[in-house]
Amino acid sequence: MVRFFVYGRSTCNYCVEAVRVLKNLKIEHLFFDLEQDPLEEAKQFYNRKTVPIVLKNNKRTGKVTLIGGCSDLKEYLDV
Repeated sequence: MVRFFVYGRSTCNYCVEAVRVLKNLKIEHLFFDLEQDPLEEAKQFYNRKTVPIVLKNNKRTGKVTLIGGCSDLKEYLDV
């Protein structure tokens, strides 16, 4: 079983689009609307310059894999 984590801002069009894609495909996901400081920490940790930061989480094993941003998610899901 897989779910996605999306780190970003509710005011970011790309973040909103990533969540919309997951909702439309009925894929389980959690959106984390972060303030500036925690978001900057997440960007540094995942070595990303922009948001959203999309992660795939295998619920059975706990393994988390970086997918990338909105366009990376769309490419990964072939939409």
